[in-house]
Amino acid sequence: MLQTKQPITCWGMGLSEDQTVRLRECLGDEAGLVLWEPEAVPGVEDMERDSPCVLWLSSTANRKSAALEPTRTRHLDLIPKVVLLETSYSLRDFEEAGDGADIVRPPLTKKRVRGIMRRALEAQEVHHDIMCMTKEILLERELLERKNKLLGFLVNFLGGTSECSEPSSLLDRALAALRDLFPVRTLHAAMAVAGDETSLRLFIGAASATPEYEQARKLLLTHARDIFGPAADAGQEHTLAVEAAGVAAERTFCLPLSAAGSVEGVLILETPLCGSIGRDQAQALESALGHLALSLKNACALEELRRHADYDALTGMYCRRHLDRRLGEEMDRFKRYGRPFSLVLMDIDHFKRVNDTRGHHAGDRVLREAAEIVRAALRTSDYCARYGGEEFCIILPDTDASGALIQAERLRKAMAGYTFLEDSTPLRLTASFGIASARRTEADAMLLLCEADSAMYQAKNSGRNRCRLLEEPLQDAG
Repeated sequence: MLQTKQPITCWGMGLSEDQTVRLRECLGDEAGLVLWEPEAVPGVEDMERDSPCVLWLSSTANRKSAALEPTRTRHLDLIPKVVLLETSYSLRDFEEAGDGADIVRPPLTKKRVRGIMRRALEAQEVHHDIMCMTKEILLERELLERKNKLLGFLVNFLGGTSECSEPSSLLDRALAALRDLFPVRTLHAAMAVAGDETSLRLFIGAASATPEYEQARKLLLTHARDIFGPAADAGQEHTLAVEAAGVAAERTFCLPLSAAGSVEGVLILETPLCGSIGRDQAQALESALGHLALSLKNACALEELRRHADYDALTGMYCRRHLDRRLGEEMDRFKRYGRPFSLVLMDIDHFKRVNDTRGHHAGDRVLREAAEIVRAALRTSDYCARYGGEEFCIILPDTDASGALIQAERLRKAMAGYTFLEDSTPLRLTASFGIASARRTEADAMLLLCEADSAMYQAKNSGRNRCRLLEEPLQDAG
């Protein structure tokens, strides 16, 4: 027989005493024989334990085994079968042995037994080699699938975060991509404001005014102060739109956000994982966070640039460029849905005298105080921008002409009753107001602005400190 390192085992089922004795004589010390009764079919666990190379059966045991449910004996088809015929065998015994089994007629000789064992062991070795190769192929396939999954994660992460320039939306996309890498309940982030590392922008993935929000805020500040110093504190706070997954967080990862070798902030991941993540996952996460840090830094910087571009530096109100965009949006909404809106132009009366007699510093302060008066008088849904010089433009959504006249009159009284430059030489100023209301769907935003401008000059020409509503709409030259 073949030389193997493992002990060789055979199974015998339903063998007579003579068959058992003779079979053991032929096998000698080279193989063991484990006997089974025909009714006690060995299971899969028994096969894994013994690894039998041959199943020797009597004719009776073979017949009984064939009559059993296939589910009970299917695993035995993996073992070479040999049917030992009795001394008085019949043609039926041959027929019932089946095509898949060897048939041995008496007498049972050592040469025949050893020939069968040799073939069985050769087949077992081949089977073992095939199984080893199969396991290696499956392992390689698993590793390849894992690498493909990590590569897919990085592609999705980089693509999703590169397409977004708004910080909160960027973090929401990052969270969705990270959930493809390993389970993440939610995330929080703190970023240092460019040029001022003591001021932090916090992005918290929890509902505001909840214990979870306060806990995440405290944890962010603790780790950010470890990086940027104890003076670091929250400047702006944002609540992330994406909801946390409905699972409890077992672990919290606190990770630095570094870009170009400089730490820009900290990221906190809440995960239901009980153990640690794999090495390849950690490497993919590190690569993703490097990109996230740079993208988030650029998004915050771009948002700050947009803020400066959209706001007037002196008054803090929206600038003319932003006004044109907003006015166009309101006109489109009016044309599509018929929702009314009105426009008010406000001009500070005799403002040039302030600059000429008090200086431009005093004039700038008057404009800032006038902007505060406008903010205090308007509703939260109203919109105001600095139109130019001492003029302010106010958009009143869902407001018709009569409602706009009431709002403008409130603002006129607030301006007339206010004392400017009170801590130096007090000054009283008034303002004139022109009002136009969207009434024609064929009109455009610029025409409406011209109507408000004409109404304002009517107020100026009739004595100033007045509100005027343009009675007759201008004709569109186009």
